[in-house]
Amino acid sequence: MRPGEDAADRRRDETEGPPNRRPFDDRLLREAARGAPPPTEAGPVRAEDTLLPRSDRPAALPVHPRGTTEGRGDRVIFLRPASLYLSLLAGVILLLYLLRTRTGRREVATLFLWKGLHSGRTAPARRLRLLVDPLLILQLLALLFIVLSLAEPTLQTGSASRIAILIDGSASMRTIADGEHSRYELAVKRAIALLDEGRAGRAAVISLSDHPRILVGPEGPRDEAAEALASSRPGWYADASPSDLSRMIAAIGGEGEFDRAVLFSDRPFPDPPPFLETIAITGGENGGITAFTIREDPAAGGVDAFVRVDNYGGEDRAGRLRISDGADSVEMAILIPSGSSEDYVIPFPTSRSVSFTAALEPADDFPADDIRYFALARPIELSVRWVGTPDRYLLAALRAAVPVRLVGEGADLTVIYDADPPPDVTGDVLLVHAGMPGIVRLGGDGGGGDVLALAPDHPLLAGVRPADLRVWSVPFLDSIAPGDVLLTAAGRPFLVEFTEGGRRVWFLASELAATNLPVTVDLPILVQNIVRRVIRLPAPLDYRWAVVGAGIPLRGSGEPVDSVVGPDGGPIRILPGQAAFFPPVPGEYRLVTKRGTYPVGVNVPLSESLPPPVIEPGEDRVARLGGPAGLRPLWPILAGLAAFLLVVEWFAYARVDPFQRRPR
Repeated sequence: MRPGEDAADRRRDETEGPPNRRPFDDRLLREAARGAPPPTEAGPVRAEDTLLPRSDRPAALPVHPRGTTEGRGDRVIFLRPASLYLSLLAGVILLLYLLRTRTGRREVATLFLWKGLHSGRTAPARRLRLLVDPLLILQLLALLFIVLSLAEPTLQTGSASRIAILIDGSASMRTIADGEHSRYELAVKRAIALLDEGRAGRAAVISLSDHPRILVGPEGPRDEAAEALASSRPGWYADASPSDLSRMIAAIGGEGEFDRAVLFSDRPFPDPPPFLETIAITGGENGGITAFTIREDPAAGGVDAFVRVDNYGGEDRAGRLRISDGADSVEMAILIPSGSSEDYVIPFPTSRSVSFTAALEPADDFPADDIRYFALARPIELSVRWVGTPDRYLLAALRAAVPVRLVGEGADLTVIYDADPPPDVTGDVLLVHAGMPGIVRLGGDGGGGDVLALAPDHPLLAGVRPADLRVWSVPFLDSIAPGDVLLTAAGRPFLVEFTEGGRRVWFLASELAATNLPVTVDLPILVQNIVRRVIRLPAPLDYRWAVVGAGIPLRGSGEPVDSVVGPDGGPIRILPGQAAFFPPVPGEYRLVTKRGTYPVGVNVPLSESLPPPVIEPGEDRVARLGGPAGLRPLWPILAGLAAFLLVVEWFAYARVDPFQRRPR
């Protein structure tokens, strides 16, 4: 018990903590671990701003009162511990000594004078001197002090500090700052140096972004904090807000638990709290795609890509802008002057996809915004309505060309096989041995004949070899509308393409069984060409981006999402009744429902592309890493002792006259 303190006061201090300081509330961490954001004075917190995944939270975060002496006191550290390996040179000195101290032979007049010396009182002392030479002891001591001085022993005085390290884990910290290392790697290096130089006894480590995480709790040892920093990686999220900072500081006990709280970031807070020191991490130039959307052209087919490129760097940027749909791509050369922005409209008439990427080549110091993702709000599968006799060969060819989803209405493509068309046909139509009012009306079947190509360069016949086709029965036609007759058999139309009312209609006169198409490679090629020319039903006009960390609803399309597929093709686990999921990385995600698979393009937040503010000296409490406080070097003392021992050893070797070599 301390003097002047009674038992009641001590019990009160142990339960309530020191006066004038808010005690640590571990309820905040428990709520964070469950995914519920703790209450703050900044107002309500968004649903996506949860603190910690269950796998990342520490098991327990006890906090000792700040007045305790645990981990405190003076100690000696070595700034260059690798120099201690030079002590192995002592073995070389011992080897040279053993080689030098061999007993020599001398001629003397008589031996009786020497026998008494070995039997007298001085014999043990002489034998000891022969065994351990004082010069050898002086040389070894001199070597010891030289090695210790090279290791730079330093006395740390005062109490060990408690430091809170907050390292910016947002996406912009991935920017290459010096041509080799990212901003995050430089921040980690400086944070570890701060732990070494700042006499840290205990340290907490927080990865700060709009999805912050506690890497090491408030009672983490210095070595654990350094290891957590070295093994950590930046995320793909946006920058943290002041409320995120307040919640995380509260989660580790508040600012009163630490002697220092230091933030390493490329975007310091404009108005930081008084207790927070900031070390700016800058370097690297950036320019990227800041807007990307796709608009369909239902009349002509294909899509148009709208792209905006900004150059925030100090030099003009030349490169290529590529738009891809996974199967085909278009590109154009661009030149963006320094500090400017350019808008581009790129036609993509051959695309029939629903997911797209825009890539800027070559990449710069921040490649994350040199590629952007966008997806139309419709399934990736081609919705097909089948009317009439099923045909496994034609259906297999369709599924080989594109993912197919059979529907009852609202189809992109209606296949009418040897049947009358229904009155509510929507989208493009493929007629196989079937007629359609206003387009074609069949008569009786006739004999077959040779197949001739009337338009061999038509896109529908790309890769098809008409000379290999055999037709044994071709129907006569009672009427036919104007259209592009591509193939004939026995002099009658066999393959025709019509354009009617903003849609395309393809007419294949004979059943597949009356041809050799099922056993040739021409059937899947022909079907693939037809699918590429299908004008799909327009997707809803929604040009918004999805960004990393923002919630994507799982029930917004009317159909509950059964599963989610990530950019790497692996499934993402969702819980029953989960209303949204938060993508952790950029890329193309897929939401699988009973109505089809909907792609979602997820991008790095646009705020991470913006250049960091210019940091002026003394602005925004930007701390500078100076010399370590409370460190007293000891190596000059050891170096002086080593020099003194070498001088003593030299005089002892020369005995009285330093210029007189002693006899051997």
